[in-house]
Amino acid sequence: MTGEFARPPAGGAPNAQPPPAEQKKRSLTALWIILAALVGAGAVILYLMLSGAGAEPGAAGPSDSPAPSAETGAASQTPQPDATTEPTTEPTTAPTTAPPAVGVVFPAACEDLFDQSMLDEMPRYEINPPWVLDPETPPNYGTADDQLKQVIENNKHITCVFAKPSGGGEAGINTNVVQVDVTTAAAVTARLKALGQNCYEELSGVRCVMENKHEEGMYGESHFLRDDIWLATGYGNMGPDGYTHHIIGNIWN
Repeated sequence: MTGEFARPPAGGAPNAQPPPAEQKKRSLTALWIILAALVGAGAVILYLMLSGAGAEPGAAGPSDSPAPSAETGAASQTPQPDATTEPTTEPTTAPTTAPPAVGVVFPAACEDLFDQSMLDEMPRYEINPPWVLDPETPPNYGTADDQLKQVIENNKHITCVFAKPSGGGEAGINTNVVQVDVTTAAAVTARLKALGQNCYEELSGVRCVMENKHEEGMYGESHFLRDDIWLATGYGNMGPDGYTHHIIGNIWN
């Protein structure tokens, strides 16, 4: 009809196409649904792969490792031995030497060799007066033999000289107390015998003596060896009775 709008049948045209904007919107929605489905499927597949890959039999997982504590430290730390545990090996025994003879004590000073009774025998003499200790004064060895002098020098010894305080003179007596081992004592005895001294057993030791006369008077030596001690005595123009026996009595008491 002219001048009027023609109306479409009721319900609209069934084959009519939606506008282009509507079609684009629907396409995007469908694309997002497909992408979401693909992501979800991938996640499921990854989960199944991870859960299906089991650990090796007997291998400890993360939860199997003991956690370190403040007392034990790291679980892999090597245990330290108890500080109070005694060693299982026996201590090494140090080498021992033969004990000294009973009653034998090496004298610490010359005063240990003499009692007052012997000092009274020599009232004009002193033990080691200052001039004797002067470095310029030749040493007294109790022997004239150079080999025996060297033995005295090489071993522990003390030198005791009875002399006048005013200086040297023609009379005096000196004794060296020397510490020697068995081998040295035997060598000293052999040397004294080789020098022609008269050696014999006395008071559980060996006594060697000699005496000579010369223009200035009398000179002699008296040696005594017992255990690890050697008494080397030299004298000139004097010889108190029982001098060597007196010293022996004070050392071997």
